[in-house]
Amino acid sequence: VHDAPVTIALRAASDAEDDAATTESAAPRQALAVFGPQPNLTYSFISALLVQYAAFHAPNDARLVLLAPQEAQNAWRWALRLPHVTASGPGQTVCFEDARDRQGEKEHNKMAIFLRALRKTLEDRRMRLGDDDSAAAATLPHLLIVVDLLAIPPRSATGGGSVLDDLELEPGISLLMHEGARLGVSVIFLAPHSGRAPSGCQAVIELTPGTLDQD
Repeated sequence: VHDAPVTIALRAASDAEDDAATTESAAPRQALAVFGPQPNLTYSFISALLVQYAAFHAPNDARLVLLAPQEAQNAWRWALRLPHVTASGPGQTVCFEDARDRQGEKEHNKMAIFLRALRKTLEDRRMRLGDDDSAAAATLPHLLIVVDLLAIPPRSATGGGSVLDDLELEPGISLLMHEGARLGVSVIFLAPHSGRAPSGCQAVIELTPGTLDQD
C-alpha cells in the first residue's frame, strides 16, 4: 500500500521487548536487499536507516560492519566515525576492496581475508550457543553487515574479478544467509538492480525516484 509504514525486523525480539515484535508481520529477516537505479537515492536511504540504528542501539549492543569497493569510500566516510564501527578496532568492521585486490590472487585479496575472519566469528558464535555457560552472550553484540555492490567496476575495467561479484560462493556469507538470525547477525545488500543481490535475501526494498524527498 503506497505511503503505508512497513516494519522489517532484522533480528528476533528479546523476551523483554514488546510482544507485538514477535508477530508474523515482524518476523526477522536477517538478509535484506535494497536496490534502485539511482545510487545517490540508495545511499540516502541506507544512511537514514543506519543513523537510526546507531541512535537506538548502544555500541556495546550493536555493531556495524561494512564491505564495499574502494570506489564507494567517499559515500561511507560519515559512517567510519560511528562508535558502532570504531568500537571493534581498526580493520575489524570495515573493508574496502581496491583495484590491486581485484587484480591479484584471491587468497591475498583483503576482502577474502575479511570474509574468512567473519566466517570464523560466526562459527565461534555457533559453537558458544551450544555451551550452556556462554550461550546467553553468544549473539552479542548484534552485527549488522552492509554489503555495498553499487560501485563495483566491471571485470573488463579491472583486469580481474571482485570477491563481491561471487558472494554466494563465500562460506561466510552462506553461513550468514542460513543461520544469521540465530547467530545475532543480519545483512543488508545494496544493489543497482534486483538480479545483483544474492538470491537468499528474505526481503527486498525497491527504491524509485520520489521514494525519498531530496534537496
